[in-house]
Amino acid sequence: TITAECTAGCATTNTTAAIEHVTFGDVWYCGGQSNMALPLMHTLSRNTSRDNILKGQYANLRIHGIHGNMNPDLAWSTLKDAIASNNDSDLSLFGSFSATCYYFGEALSDQLAAESADGQAPPVGLIHTAWGGSTIEQWLDNETIKTCGQATLSPANQEWHDTRVLPYVDTTVKGWVWYQGEFTYKS
Repeated sequence: TITAECTAGCATTNTTAAIEHVTFGDVWYCGGQSNMALPLMHTLSRNTSRDNILKGQYANLRIHGIHGNMNPDLAWSTLKDAIASNNDSDLSLFGSFSATCYYFGEALSDQLAAESADGQAPPVGLIHTAWGGSTIEQWLDNETIKTCGQATLSPANQEWHDTRVLPYVDTTVKGWVWYQGEFTYKS
C-alpha cells in the first residue's frame, strides 16, 4: 500500500490518498503469432507448473493478457488466482495463458532466485498480447513500414500496433519476448 499526504497548499480537506496492492518489479512484453499465443493447456509441463504454483513457487510472477484469437482477456493476476478461476486448471485463466510467455517467466524467476543473496526472485510481470496468424506489418506503424524495402501497405497494417502495442506505450518494460514464427527462404 502506498499512501500520500498533502501537507501544504491542499485544495480540499481530504489530503490523504492510498493505492493498494502495488507491486514493483520488472515487466516483460510478450507478443507475436500463434507460437507465442499457444495456451499452457496444450503443453506437457503445465501440470508440474500448476502443482509448483499451488505449493507456493512463482508467487513473484504476475500475468496479464489482452483477448486474442487464442486467449481471453486477463486482468493483472497472481498465478494462484489465475488457476483458481476454474476447477479444471486447463480451462482456467492460467491454462489459457501464453505457454511461451509463462515458461520464459518461470525460467527467468528461477535464474533471478539463484542469483539473489536471499534465494528470492523479485516480482516479474508478464504481458501477453499475441495474435495467431498475424503478420509483422500488423504490429508496426505505417511510417515504419514505409521504410522497409519490400513491405507493402495494406488496410490491415498497423492494426495490432494500435490495439496491442500502443496501450502499453507508457509502461516501462524490462524487455520483449517475441515469437513471430518460422520462415524458410528458398531461392
